[in-house]
Amino acid sequence: MESERRSTIFIPVDEAKEKILDILSAQSAQLASLEELMVKFATAIPGGDAEGHRMYHELVIKREQKKLARTEAIIEKSLAGLVWSGLVAVGSAIWYYIQHKLVGGN
Repeated sequence: MESERRSTIFIPVDEAKEKILDILSAQSAQLASLEELMVKFATAIPGGDAEGHRMYHELVIKREQKKLARTEAIIEKSLAGLVWSGLVAVGSAIWYYIQHKLVGGN
């Protein structure tokens, strides 16, 4: 078995400290911006009542679903009525034809 050869990169201690401090500084800036964003989210909800806000949205969604179901039912019933009207019209036309052309009615 061949022995593994590892190379080690030595960074001077002062340079390593500087890099670590740079990384910590960048992370602190990111954390500060995330905390600012959390405050914006927390204050975006009216009255600070997140549960009430969620319930309001659920209520609006249910209301819109009922409105959509009602609209779909109206369209379905209207189409069914149109189909029946068409069938009655075709049936009446056939009845008229049979009476006046084939039977010789008035």
